[in-house]
Amino acid sequence: MNGLLPKAIHKEKICAIIVSFNGFTVIRATVNALRHSVAAVVVVDNCTTDGTRELLTQMEGIVTLSNDSNMGVAAALNIGVDYAVKSGFDWVLTMDQDSIAAAGMLDCIIDVYKSLP
Repeated sequence: MNGLLPKAIHKEKICAIIVSFNGFTVIRATVNALRHSVAAVVVVDNCTTDGTRELLTQMEGIVTLSNDSNMGVAAALNIGVDYAVKSGFDWVLTMDQDSIAAAGMLDCIIDVYKSLP
């Protein structure tokens, strides 16, 4: 990001980052609600103990970054953003494991952004 002028939003340049901690019952729905709206879905797992990590390894089309301890939401988001920047994404959408994106949510965000001067 150049830091001077905002970049145009294109879905192929958006990476969704989901922080997960013991979210076995909800993580699949969270990922599935985003997977077709963004170019990449990255789940940063904060050392879950309920089988979430194993479930994530079975899910196709996502990147899982696993922490060795529960580093908290902010640290996990920073890890995800670092991955997104190094991977060439211009934009990130941050979520936690139990926030299910509504259909059309990202389109609405993009439309509002484009309507601003």
